Amino acid sequence: MKRRKVVCIAMAFVQSLLLLAGCGNRENETGITGQSAVNGHIDFDVLNEQNEEIFAWIYVPGTNIDMPIAQSAVQDGFYEDHNWKKEDDENGCAYTEMANLINMCDFNTVVHGKSNEAETMFSELHKFSDEEFFEKNGQVYVYLPDNVLTYQVVAVHNEDKCSIIKEYNLTSYEGCESYIHDLKEKAVQTGVYREGWEKLTPRHFLLTLVMECPEEEGTQEVITAVLVQDAAKKIDRVIYK
Repeated sequence: MKRRKVVCIAMAFVQSLLLLAGCGNRENETGITGQSAVNGHIDFDVLNEQNEEIFAWIYVPGTNIDMPIAQSAVQDGFYEDHNWKKEDDENGCAYTEMANLINMCDFNTVVHGKSNEAETMFSELHKFSDEEFFEKNGQVYVYLPDNVLTYQVVAVHNEDKCSIIKEYNLTSYEGCESYIHDLKEKAVQTGVYREGWEKLTPRHFLLTLVMECPEEEGTQEVITAVLVQDAAKKIDRVIYK
């Protein structure tokens, strides 16, 4: 059954959304590679010795998500059934499609991950569908070799399975506007969202986490977060109207 939930937040969030500022507390988590973002440092040299296609690390406090992100140079779906070492593994590895830049400067960076009953990979992202968890949590950290990015989760919704990157022309201002319009409609109808997120524009930077819904064949759960802090001040792009 479709749900409609609204979570109210303080005006400080709206300000952070517009000013790209803000950071939160981190919890003790354990990474799947022997590394963890809990201490605020990821050794990419060590990771790239195992796999040169690892370009980032994602950490979501309140969940067990503390893992590398890779991008195959050959096939978008490669990491659906290969782990971070490129070994055959049905649990896969968090990954982006080749259409996304690995410097995180796209309007919308879409990260895919598996979800299953074993609670591996992105399974615990389902927690954001719970209104109480959503209200109390919401920060996502992405580590790059030369930067740390902080995102705030602003919406969660379910939709038919698709490639978001291929459905929209996110290189144009109009395409980004179209995506935001559709995103707002979907979240209001079927998901959880924060008041203040309607201020999103094509000039923001989004991080979208996508996983299949095991209980609903042919659907995917979409968690949308917006950049609120860019530690090295390197995230930028040219927007064409």
